[in-house]
Amino acid sequence: MGRKAVRDVFGPGPGARLRTRLSGAAAKKTHFCHEMHVLGVRTRRPGRAAPLWARELPTLHVDRLLGRTALFPDRVRGRPEGLVGPAPR
Repeated sequence: MGRKAVRDVFGPGPGARLRTRLSGAAAKKTHFCHEMHVLGVRTRRPGRAAPLWARELPTLHVDRLLGRTALFPDRVRGRPEGLVGPAPR
């Protein structure tokens, strides 16, 4: 849902914040979480933006030379695990 769709649903004024986090990683896969929050809409928790949607996107590393999934290359291996953050609630 883009900025225009947020305006269509909530009217003029509120903006949207899109946040992407790495919520999991392993030797050849990652899990990304995308969240969209509407700014300026009241929620049950003061100071928090209203959640509009969240999606988890599991991905696999594909080695194009091999034409199949494969472990991350040595220069990348281990880096995704250090970037993992908490999944949304």
